[in-house]
Amino acid sequence: MGRRVQKPDDLRTRLGEIAGWQTATRDDRQVAQELHATRAIERVHALDEAAFFDEFFHYLKSIEVWPLLERLDPAKRLGPLYPFVQLILFTLMRCVGGVQSLLATHDLLLTDEALMGVLGFNAYQVEHGATARGLGQRTQPLGVRGPFSYETVADNLVAISPAALVELFNGAVRCLARQGVFAKHLDVVLDATDDEATPTYQTDDGRPVPRVLREKRPEVRANRHAQKVEVTVYGWKLWIVWEPQSKIPLAMTIDDIQESDNQHAYAVLAQARKNIEGYATIRSVALDRGFLDGKLLAAIEADGILIYIPAKSNMTVTQEARSIARRAAAAAAQGRSVEGCVYRERHDTVTRGSGQKARTETRTTTLVGIGELPCDWWTPHGSSSQAHRKDFLPKLVRATVVL
Repeated sequence: MGRRVQKPDDLRTRLGEIAGWQTATRDDRQVAQELHATRAIERVHALDEAAFFDEFFHYLKSIEVWPLLERLDPAKRLGPLYPFVQLILFTLMRCVGGVQSLLATHDLLLTDEALMGVLGFNAYQVEHGATARGLGQRTQPLGVRGPFSYETVADNLVAISPAALVELFNGAVRCLARQGVFAKHLDVVLDATDDEATPTYQTDDGRPVPRVLREKRPEVRANRHAQKVEVTVYGWKLWIVWEPQSKIPLAMTIDDIQESDNQHAYAVLAQARKNIEGYATIRSVALDRGFLDGKLLAAIEADGILIYIPAKSNMTVTQEARSIARRAAAAAAQGRSVEGCVYRERHDTVTRGSGQKARTETRTTTLVGIGELPCDWWTPHGSSSQAHRKDFLPKLVRATVVL
């Protein structure tokens, strides 16, 4: 099935959804009650795309993000006709407006006089183009040409180095922190994700595309449990720290896809702390199993950060926790308790089915909290022979087991 073609109404709907920067909540019932009680409307705002982006760009200038955008210019163009920042602003228009592809930008953005006017182009340039390049090769007349082509945008954006993108990203977070958009104490998430490329992708400096061998399940819808096969994955890896309540990232770094998750985990978390320093503090961090490394966890804990991380099934600490949890559950059934454990149950009544076939059932969720569980690999030295020394004291962790 082909992708649905986007229309200007889709852009307007998208901007309407994010208008107000998500700082307000929608409550139609409260609005109706207020109108009924007061029978007055303070003001009516018409949604205009050009006005929206004009205010958005003004906001970027007011919080001092604009100089960061200007520094993205790789300075590789010879005799440029317009500033590089115009291509960056156009890309922001596309991303904020939810335009699915560069090809769709010709009808939704490049041929819109009002939107291009925000970027500094006049009506003649939108109609006939900023240059006469390529007109002699056309065999059919083109309606509204647009000030530049989306191919020009793509050719220039790929020249931006990953280091420049990381600098922009972290700098923008510092600008937001100065505006007080973050809470005083933050519980964050740290994750690493792949940014895959195709085997034919060509880097700007000519070096080979980073690659790694991995076992992946074939994309077969009829068999979700198909046997994994070894494939070559091309691209890069991103480490991101983000705050789940506001859904705003706090720091980012980029490296080759073959690097392990632990490679830049501590560095990106330290960068996040630096980005919000003086305005907020990171209280805790949630990690996935890919970051189960004693040295990394000990370094994060030494900074006074609480860590949440799931254990793997084949780990000794996991097997011991499950054994203690089963003993605690058996003791709770007899009205007793196990020292150092907390046993809790939650009963939820849910409705399954509908109509005459509807039925209710009670679901029970059982949790066992374990206060002091010895963990011999959570040390600044990681898993080593030091765990066999007589004077070795293991790290005591708190575990929660879901039965």
